[in-house]
Amino acid sequence: MINKKITILILLPLFGACTKFMEETSADIVIPESISQYEELLYGGGYPAGSAGVSAVDSYNNLDIMTDLVGYNPVGGTSSPWNADNMTFRAFYRWEADMEQWNSSLLHGIWQKTYAAVMVCNTVINDLETAPIKTFENQEFRDHVQGQAFLLRAFHHFTLATLFAEPYRPDIDNEMGIPIKLEAGVVKGGIARNTVHQVFKQIRNDIDKGLSLIDKKTFDTPYTINYRAGLVLASRVALVMEDWQSVIKYGEEFTEIHPALAPLEGAYNDNNRFIQAKNVEVVFLYGASNPVTLLYNGQHPGFVVDDALFDLYKKDKKETEIDLRPTWFFTKNSTTGVPYPTKKQGTAGARGNAFRSAEVYLNLAEAYAKKEERAKSVQILNKLRKNRIQNAINLADANWKGETLMQLVKNERIRELCFEDQIRWMDLRRFQETVQHEWQLNGQHYRVVLTPEDKGYTLQIPKAELDRNPLLKMIQRPQRPVEVLNN
Repeated sequence: MINKKITILILLPLFGACTKFMEETSADIVIPESISQYEELLYGGGYPAGSAGVSAVDSYNNLDIMTDLVGYNPVGGTSSPWNADNMTFRAFYRWEADMEQWNSSLLHGIWQKTYAAVMVCNTVINDLETAPIKTFENQEFRDHVQGQAFLLRAFHHFTLATLFAEPYRPDIDNEMGIPIKLEAGVVKGGIARNTVHQVFKQIRNDIDKGLSLIDKKTFDTPYTINYRAGLVLASRVALVMEDWQSVIKYGEEFTEIHPALAPLEGAYNDNNRFIQAKNVEVVFLYGASNPVTLLYNGQHPGFVVDDALFDLYKKDKKETEIDLRPTWFFTKNSTTGVPYPTKKQGTAGARGNAFRSAEVYLNLAEAYAKKEERAKSVQILNKLRKNRIQNAINLADANWKGETLMQLVKNERIRELCFEDQIRWMDLRRFQETVQHEWQLNGQHYRVVLTPEDKGYTLQIPKAELDRNPLLKMIQRPQRPVEVLNN
């Protein structure tokens, strides 16, 4: 817990006028006087699950509703997708032009809280560079704390870019990125968007700096970001940038020092959970338990796990093979049989998001597939399948090549990483997939479609921030036609 005498100096609004900032600053300001206090400040406000309440994780996890992982419940009864409980997410399910039409606080909360965490990281980074604190002769501890801050700042900027910046394209540097924030104070007059490539360059710079500073040996707990977690983040960012050689570089280093995968045959953990500290493949835990609350709305929720996901667990395997992930990742309601991804996301008091080795293996498999090293790609997939499928039979690399191998990798990513940390949304943006969402209302069946290169793949910056910061440009999301289907 953060020392109660330390006040987080960074308060909201983030890009407002200086006078407004000064009005909202606490009068009880205590400047940290040691590296330990800066570390406590980071724990309290810079992490994605800080005790100071700056976490946006619990909000953006429900945004899985924008993906093909979530569908409507045709037997939802009064809990249809458009009832009062679920109306908040109508705009997200339908990728509407006005994302704040039904709820003006969700996006605003994500934007403000994530940038608040960025600014706490900035305080730690910048002060540890310049403040004359006597205890700074402990250079290793100073570097370790600063390294955490660099990695966390990269993670927060990446999260914001995944939602509010246009998708990264290696050959196109679109101006519609996000503002890069590197200072702890408020910038008078506001900050403009940086280009997408500038944002990713800064993210990579921060990761490189963080990895160079953080103690490589420290891995006492998965509740703090560490060198291994930094490698996972580096692998994920390189994947989005289609820098296949870097994906391989970071992935091979990670799997050399942390090769473990959790075997699903047998109850290897307690509380019947998959994402938890005792899972051998987890290297960083954050966020709250059960973050996809939208899928637990009573016995007949309006939104449910799409049937296509469970169909996917039946593909790409022999009849004698049994994929154990549906059993380990999902729980069925005892009354209705509706499945929820509760086992992935913990129980009360647990943290439900993780960086883990399975993602790195899948990133490696994709990178090797893209570099036409299919034997290595299939070998990695076989290692994962051995720990996920009962009676697993090794795939022969000669049978998987080109687009068939890439489709196998894509399917495996969905099966393995569903409902984790916006990874599916990230993948849909990378691959520019076509996604369809359907629902029923008053006996009529409707559908909307998200198409490749669609502006709906980028969320709008909250109106309150656009009004406050005149330098921000707005992305024009399309008015999406609603198709009426024959029942």
